[in-house]
Amino acid sequence: MSQEPILSILIPTFNRSQYLRKLLFQLSRETKGLEAWVRIIISDNCSSDETPTTVLEFLAGNPHFASVRQDSNIGPDRNFLAVMENCNTAYFWMIGDDDLPRSGVIRLLIDYLNREKPTLVYLPSLWRSIINASDLPEIESISPKVLGPIDYASTIHVYTTYISAWIVNMDALRDQGVDSKRLAKGIGTSFVQLGWILPLLRMSSKLTLIDETCVLATGGNTGGYRILTTFCVNYPDFVRRTFPFEDRMRSALLAPFAKSYLPSLIDSVKAGDFIQTPQESAVIPKAILRLGWYREFWRYTLPALVRSAPHKSEPTHSRVSTTLFGRFKRKVKRSIRAKVQPIYAKIMRRVALDLAADLELQRAEGNRRRIDEEIRKFRQAGERIELPLDTEIVGHQFLSIGSNFNATRGLRLHCWQTQTFEGMSCPSLIIGDRVFFNREAYISCAKIITIGSDSLFGSNVLITDNYHGSTKLADLSRLKSPLSCPAIIEIEQGVWVGNNVCILPGAHLGKGCIIGANSVVNSRIPAFSVAVGAPARVIATLQLQE
Repeated sequence: MSQEPILSILIPTFNRSQYLRKLLFQLSRETKGLEAWVRIIISDNCSSDETPTTVLEFLAGNPHFASVRQDSNIGPDRNFLAVMENCNTAYFWMIGDDDLPRSGVIRLLIDYLNREKPTLVYLPSLWRSIINASDLPEIESISPKVLGPIDYASTIHVYTTYISAWIVNMDALRDQGVDSKRLAKGIGTSFVQLGWILPLLRMSSKLTLIDETCVLATGGNTGGYRILTTFCVNYPDFVRRTFPFEDRMRSALLAPFAKSYLPSLIDSVKAGDFIQTPQESAVIPKAILRLGWYREFWRYTLPALVRSAPHKSEPTHSRVSTTLFGRFKRKVKRSIRAKVQPIYAKIMRRVALDLAADLELQRAEGNRRRIDEEIRKFRQAGERIELPLDTEIVGHQFLSIGSNFNATRGLRLHCWQTQTFEGMSCPSLIIGDRVFFNREAYISCAKIITIGSDSLFGSNVLITDNYHGSTKLADLSRLKSPLSCPAIIEIEQGVWVGNNVCILPGAHLGKGCIIGANSVVNSRIPAFSVAVGAPARVIATLQLQE
């Protein structure tokens, strides 16, 4: 095995030196002998307590530890992103400064990451108000389970928000087009971490769940933000933005969340179990708009939102409750509630659905205007161009698209003007008339890519005239190397490209040719021929109609 570090443990922290000291002590003990495999990076968000002294103390005796300190308090979301920018290993595990990894788990996880190369790893937690490393015995083995995206989402749902529970594959994240600019969209939601967890759920590759408890988590040690707004509004909004057309995935994440997590969270907030929690108002209408599509919301979450807060100081039975009047009063209230609540819920649901439909129409119109603005930035644009709402475009001024272009979700068109091994790039991406791309197509252009009219492309097609670094030089820092653009790509008229095809520098697809699914094209394919394989080879010639 290579001795390059495979895992970075990232620790964002602010003014919690007593927790941080306990975590760093546990990590220094658990990574002894694993220094070649693990990096530990601390990001201090300009703490004013003993945090700087604590960090320096552990840096001195642990060469695989590193730290950064912000010049000012940039907020938790930006601090999360700042510590990520210092990660250059294949995987990262961001862990809260008040949590602890279970003894023995790091060694087992490194072995699993090296052997199986998962996309996401979920680590179950044990929650307590006060935690110590001795709370659980040392773990001797782990039992990873690989699930499909829907089963995975319905199993973990709200734990996508818990940063300490996830080990993330950085390469898979880059393949999904997730970069610092895209992650910055989550700043201010208190859920910036969803920007690197939710996109990987749609990859359908290796989504792993560990059966054993791996993390000791401090419960109730939160506050300072609007908890109900964050979970009832921001979380559903983030899920909807990530999966705008995938109803099953949204339902898998939000329905069990509304049933099993939100009611208990709402009761805890009303009971004052969280510290420094600001007052919140008008949460119910906002929650209805986001979660009113699910019956679990109306059955479990809404009753928790409308009922009054529990009063811990009051005795269970008051004096008036022992009187005949008190018993009669409670009976009447129960009777009224039993009749009114179903009617109220039905009316509120109808109102919410009508309002949501109006808002959805307004959102669709706004998105249409946004797409039209994107198209106006192109170097050249034809008529009736249909782009999906989640289209990602880089370098509009280098892009030309003809008339009647159409694509489904996940389209990415990236034109890079940057330094390459061949000099400064001047990209040119030209797409003809009546071209169609199925979902998750990615075109990366740093030189010249031309696509002829009347061409058809399947799902998950990659077309790129560049790659990281050079294939002629030994280079272990690919991300820091310039791009290499050895040759252009030319796709002539009427080409049909199957699913999961990679079209690489030097490819020339002749007029009317067909490329079979899962092929890799890096050379010339004659006109009116059928090619398959990796690399693609001609297996047949099409017969022209007379």
